[in-house]
Amino acid sequence: MRVNEPQGWRMTRTSRVTTVSEACELLETLGLLTVAPVSPIASLVRAVGGPSTTANWWGHPAGKKIYSIALGLEESADVFGCKLVGGKLTIVHRRLWPALHALVVRVTSREPLPPDARRLLREIEQRGAARTTELRSAIGLEAATDRRRFQRAKDLIESRLLVVASSEDRAGESHSHVATFRPWRSWVPADVARAARRLTAQGAVGQILRAAIAASGPVDDEVIVALFPIPPELARRALHSIARSTSARSRSRH
Repeated sequence: MRVNEPQGWRMTRTSRVTTVSEACELLETLGLLTVAPVSPIASLVRAVGGPSTTANWWGHPAGKKIYSIALGLEESADVFGCKLVGGKLTIVHRRLWPALHALVVRVTSREPLPPDARRLLREIEQRGAARTTELRSAIGLEAATDRRRFQRAKDLIESRLLVVASSEDRAGESHSHVATFRPWRSWVPADVARAARRLTAQGAVGQILRAAIAASGPVDDEVIVALFPIPPELARRALHSIARSTSARSRSRH
């Protein structure tokens, strides 16, 4: 099912972002952008460097500009970064924060976790903030042979938005760095938490998927849904609701 062919996505194909201000305007229009390309969602890297720019963008002629704009976005009070799309760094505009928080409270935090991920999340919540090296030792996965187990657990709780990570290099995912992890609720402003309480799970998912559709190319919506930590049945209900409201608006214009 394709709800629409979004205007916002066409903007990233026909014009190039050259300043932080333009990037903020694009993000506000779409609601979300990945940093590096995650097909079919529009990305900051391709909005700045062009549609052929790959995830390995550091050597691209526009690499310094991409990095500079990404850092500028980090400083904006209207921008938040998390691993929302495909487990990759995604920048989300403030207007979607209530839906994002409601997604965590009503959906992803209620999904069961395997033992390693559960222990890791509990350790972060107890400490309030902890670095990767501290966490590996605390949950007994500090051995070199346990590196993959720890990575799987970390990736899972990040992709479900149960924790937030900060480091000296948020824009460059390919660079090595030591991240600090905090519980998800640690960043949530009070007004966002209040607004999130007014949203149902389907309403929150609908807002996020509508933004994702606006930021995507002309592909089947199921391809988009697969990139998000959303149960399939809940996603289908949200998509049907989006389609009905889009159809109703279209009829009212004629």
